[in-house]
Amino acid sequence: MVTCKHIGETLSGEIKRFRPDEESFKKWNFSGRVRNDLIFAVFWTADEKTNPGSYGTIQLHRLPARYCEGHYEKWVLSSDGSEFTGKLQQAKLKWMSESEVPPEFRPPPQGLT
Repeated sequence: MVTCKHIGETLSGEIKRFRPDEESFKKWNFSGRVRNDLIFAVFWTADEKTNPGSYGTIQLHRLPARYCEGHYEKWVLSSDGSEFTGKLQQAKLKWMSESEVPPEFRPPPQGLT
């Protein structure tokens, strides 16, 4: 679930994961820009203790059908003790208003587990 504040070309907000259940504690903050039909942002973990090192970029394209499609990217780093190596991880994203989200993808109602 994304909570977004949009003023002019500036976006900021919070991303909360609610599925799978065992990862529902994860939250991220993000900040970005809107330029014409493009949205680009950076995201970072809201809690370094429970979700360390989780950060990356988001690129989205606003479509006429009232939603956005794109992807997020992040580096997955590892070390053998002498040097760091990284691999780029990418996942598809689809952002839409809450009223457009199919029921099976909505978060559970507040107060229910």
